[in-house]
Amino acid sequence: MNPHDLIETLALHEQWLMKRTGGRRADLALQDLHGFSLVQAKLARAKLAGANLSRCVMVGADLSWADLFSITLDGADLRTARLIGADLRGAHMRGAQLEDADLSKADLRGGAMLSSHGSRTRQMSTAELRTTNFDETNFKNANLKGADLTGSSLQRCNFTGAKLEGATLMQVNMGRADLTNADLTNADLTKANLTQANLTGACFRGARMSGVTFAGANLTDADFTGAKIEGVSFDGAVITGARLARTTEFFSARIQEVLKNHFEWINSNGATGGRAELSGANLDFIDLADANLSGANLHGTRLKGANLSRVQLTMSDLDAADLEGCNLRGGILKDARLVGARLSAITLKDKQGHDTGHAWPTNLSDADLRAADLRLADLTLANLSGANMTGAIVRGAKLHGANLERARLEGVNLADADSSPAKDAKVAPLRQSVLPPTT
Repeated sequence: MNPHDLIETLALHEQWLMKRTGGRRADLALQDLHGFSLVQAKLARAKLAGANLSRCVMVGADLSWADLFSITLDGADLRTARLIGADLRGAHMRGAQLEDADLSKADLRGGAMLSSHGSRTRQMSTAELRTTNFDETNFKNANLKGADLTGSSLQRCNFTGAKLEGATLMQVNMGRADLTNADLTNADLTKANLTQANLTGACFRGARMSGVTFAGANLTDADFTGAKIEGVSFDGAVITGARLARTTEFFSARIQEVLKNHFEWINSNGATGGRAELSGANLDFIDLADANLSGANLHGTRLKGANLSRVQLTMSDLDAADLEGCNLRGGILKDARLVGARLSAITLKDKQGHDTGHAWPTNLSDADLRAADLRLADLTLANLSGANMTGAIVRGAKLHGANLERARLEGVNLADADSSPAKDAKVAPLRQSVLPPTT
């Protein structure tokens, strides 16, 4: 199609949109329009299936509800364009610019286009959207099931209610993006950056999330059931109500093997298997309730938010371990080393990332900490109610705001501990039982 014919087609289409006599809907299916200038073109509801618009300049163009099935938009400039409700199934948009574009309710699933000669089929199992700049694009309620967005920039995008099931989001930058109630079931987010993103109510069931950064993100009520989370950073993230507990099957094969060998070592009294060596490993949010990890080397291990209720950690090495916000209720830590361990509460923040004044304390209620070495450990706001701390060493340990009601403290010199509040801290003072420890 030459430029003159295109101008005429656009003029007739505009008349059609206004329902004027003589107007005609634009049918540009399978046309080669690469490199054309379509700035602010009015192509709402136009037929462009299979067309080649690569490297076109389409700034501010209106393609709302247009048929863009299997279209090629590689390298196109679509900044501020309107693609509301557009059919973009099987679209190729690699390297396109879509800053501030509106793709709300658009369909970006996979598709296949039969050629005009009927001799062959162009197969596309996923929409090709890799390495594209989508910064600040509106994807509200868009359908991106199975879409490949590998390496794309999606900063500050609106994905509220978007369908991203099975999407490939490897190495994407979604910093400050809004994914409230988005569905990312079985999506691949390997090495994705979700720093300060709003993930309230988002579903990550079965998602692959190795190396993801959630620093400062809002994960309120997010669902990570069955997600494969390894080497993930939750630093400063809001995790109120998030379902993050993970069974061992969602950790690496090495970690699974180490734990399997340790349990065998315990059950065989050391005859077979081997002691767990997990120094420095990232086991954040792991579910090891009722497990026997006695004698394990967990020096410097990350166990933030882990479920360790009723776990046996007798004579284990937890020096410098990060146990912030974990559940150790009823755990047995007799003679365990926790020198410099972090057992403080996770500070809960609101959607804007501000402190709410509330915290998710590490739960050590009814735990057995007899003769445990807690030197320099941070137990700020920890719940130690009913814990047996007989003979525990607490020299230099931070106990400000800790709950020691009903705790057994025979042989414990609390004067050695640091119970003074940190600067500007808004926490309660140390709570102790008014009754003498039971014997």
